[in-house]
Amino acid sequence: MPSRSIIQTSFSAGTISPRLFGRSDLQKYYQGAEKIENFLVMKHGGITRRPGTQYVSHCFDSGTETRLIPFEVNSTDTYIVEIPPNGLTSQKIRIFREGILLKDSSGTAIEIDISQTTPFTVGQIRKLKFTQSNDILFVFSEDYPIYQLKRSGVDTDPASWSWEELRFEDGPYEPLNPTDSVKVEFRAATQAQLDQFGISDTGGFEVDQVINIFNTTPGSTVFSTGDAGRLFAVDFADEFDTDDTPATTATIRRGVCEILQVDGDAIFGKIKKRFIEQTQDDGSGDQNNKKAQPSPDWRFGGFSADKTGYPRTGKFHQQRLVVAGTRVSPNRLWLSTIDRFNNFGPSDPEDISVVDATRAIDATIADNQTNSIQDLSSDARGLVIHTLEGEFVGSASSTFSPISPTDFQVLRQGRYGVQPNVAVQQIGDRILFVQNGGNRVRELGFSFESDRYQARDITIMCDNVGRSAQGNLLFSTYQQNPDSTAFFVRGDGALVGLTYERAENVFAFHEHFVGKHDPDNVDVTAKVLSVASVREGDNNSVYMVVKRDGLFTIERLSQIFQFEDEHKDARFLDGYTVINNTTATTSISGQTRFANQTISALVDGATISSVAFDSSGNATLPFAGSTVVLGYKYTSRMKTVPLAAPRVGAAQNDLRNSQATIFKAFLRLHRSLSGKVGVEKLDEIDYRTPANNMDTAVPLFTGMLEQSVGSSSDRQPQLTVELDTPQPFTLLMLSLETDLGGVS
Repeated sequence: MPSRSIIQTSFSAGTISPRLFGRSDLQKYYQGAEKIENFLVMKHGGITRRPGTQYVSHCFDSGTETRLIPFEVNSTDTYIVEIPPNGLTSQKIRIFREGILLKDSSGTAIEIDISQTTPFTVGQIRKLKFTQSNDILFVFSEDYPIYQLKRSGVDTDPASWSWEELRFEDGPYEPLNPTDSVKVEFRAATQAQLDQFGISDTGGFEVDQVINIFNTTPGSTVFSTGDAGRLFAVDFADEFDTDDTPATTATIRRGVCEILQVDGDAIFGKIKKRFIEQTQDDGSGDQNNKKAQPSPDWRFGGFSADKTGYPRTGKFHQQRLVVAGTRVSPNRLWLSTIDRFNNFGPSDPEDISVVDATRAIDATIADNQTNSIQDLSSDARGLVIHTLEGEFVGSASSTFSPISPTDFQVLRQGRYGVQPNVAVQQIGDRILFVQNGGNRVRELGFSFESDRYQARDITIMCDNVGRSAQGNLLFSTYQQNPDSTAFFVRGDGALVGLTYERAENVFAFHEHFVGKHDPDNVDVTAKVLSVASVREGDNNSVYMVVKRDGLFTIERLSQIFQFEDEHKDARFLDGYTVINNTTATTSISGQTRFANQTISALVDGATISSVAFDSSGNATLPFAGSTVVLGYKYTSRMKTVPLAAPRVGAAQNDLRNSQATIFKAFLRLHRSLSGKVGVEKLDEIDYRTPANNMDTAVPLFTGMLEQSVGSSSDRQPQLTVELDTPQPFTLLMLSLETDLGGVS
């Protein structure tokens, strides 16, 4: 009977699509598996059991989904910011540090009330984009102004934290009024008018003073109630001849105000830019009669709630804040002046003829398609612009040169498009993005051969991982350490991981389920809704919002079981809580979130499959322990690709036409315990050796283990490795002994 060894030394190809079954001619065929569930693919090629998820907190309102955003002030001060939606009795931001709710010196949780400023709905918080500069976090929503979360002092002082709208000093603006006959003028407000706003100063044209804005062209309509809150700019001549007409040598300056109120013909604004020299009076000397000469050169600010919407995304590039993509102008982007992130003035307001290289940039993607901007990336070669319809790069005409208002070009690079609301991830000199449609992940990078950016499909070997009946890929985040891994949330509540080590040619997808997995989504007890990653110490922690048994919780993926870790430190339960007792005990009390449930536990490293809690959250363990881990068990499963014909040799036809059987498996393991192996029937792995005393626990196993796996009726059998106990398991390589059998 012919036999053959199939040796799999790596799982670096990750999950293999069923569409490739039998393709043993592919180099990566025996470097992947049909299923890698709740296993992480390590950068070295092996697979290790996914650690459990630590319970951090219920969401701000346990019955409502929230959004998590990372906030890294520096290498040591890193936070997870929780933003709840509106519709609650209160809407407050909470802040977590290393899995613990941030509190002040008295032990009171630090909460920032945002209910009056940002009534985000659940749908809107899912779409939020963000970027950061030092201790300021900028949050973008196409439905609301740009907001800033600031930390200005000690993080445990509530006064150090603030949430406020980004107020623009100058610009950005809509296009200049195209009709010369429609003119406006600024006039100093009367004291009676100032009283409406609680201002006691006399009227004038100083910064922060209230003025009237007059539409001087009868029958024309310039303002509406929806303009309140917008910037409004008028270009004025600073000198006048005796007939009140601009002097021929006059400098043109820009007067800027923020519109406070539009009520019929009564339009009031607050001055943002000083323009005393640009005014005339009636000769009486009365400050309140001062006015600016009527001008047709006016323009509105670029953003408003009713008319334009707000930027949906933003990034920093070459010391500029870049914002892009409003409802009215989805293909437009604005770049601030250098190092002045609230100033988008296109020129010097003191002399608008002066436009230097540091001034703001206003650009529109000119193309045959709409090109709705969804996200941005900052690359050494330019500003990468991700739209629904394709990929673009904005740069200076000369590579690596600084951009300026007079040297900025936008060139198309590709036509794949990005999935709306799924953030792109920058990893080294590459950018990962979910293609429009939500089921493919592409790697964007510059190609010297083609002299342009190219986006290759890295899901081509596993085109099934991005799909589900309940929705495709919805969220993304990136964990740089301990292993370079991108995570995506799928519509069915699965967490899809991608081990990404480009230098080692490792692009391995794996799937993770934090509750009972049902492909039809009928009986799923827990679903991941969103994710965020933040640096904590030497590693990055992945936080997630989980809907578990109808309630919404915040959970944190535990760190990988390290080679030097003790067995009692293993964390292979989901939604777990750790109890550290100074003295070993069997009594557990006060765990109300487990009330009336039966869960699993690890007691000093030993497994207890079921612990029953009463209605008060109390339980009794079968034996005493000091370190008790309580949580929900999950199953880790690896299933090999179908045994297929060898790539070369005369035996190729033999295997194709024969009944194959796997009769023995050799597993190279590292510090592992528990598990089952088999083809049709799974048998427990026997770790006990003659060196292990029968009255002591079997230690974690490292080495080569031989396991008989029974028979199979399948022409192309597959080996399955499965664990449903909370124990560590790391598989480094696999060797299958097979019988080819007779010709069928």
